[in-house]
Amino acid sequence: MDGAGTLRILFQIVRPLAGPVIGSVAAFTLINCWNEYLFGATLISDGAKRTFPPALQQYMSSYAFSSYASPGMQAVFLLIPIFAAIVLLSLTQRHLAAAYQGGAVKG
Repeated sequence: MDGAGTLRILFQIVRPLAGPVIGSVAAFTLINCWNEYLFGATLISDGAKRTFPPALQQYMSSYAFSSYASPGMQAVFLLIPIFAAIVLLSLTQRHLAAAYQGGAVKG
């Protein structure tokens, strides 16, 4: 791209090459934040700001939930974070695969 300015090089060369990497890093970060149980359980005291897994554990340990919920219903509640991670990975799988292939040695 002879004669292209800095912005054109950034938007037509660098951005398309960095897209898969940005997508894979975003997916990895979101999954790690989603599953950060220890941080959400110990450091966040406000129930409205708590992450999903500690909030689910607090809800499941309450007396009202344990008195009417069967083990099958409890298993369904435990599958919610797993299902969310599977959906996220299925939506970002294309970006993850492109990022892995982009870093491979080509010969």
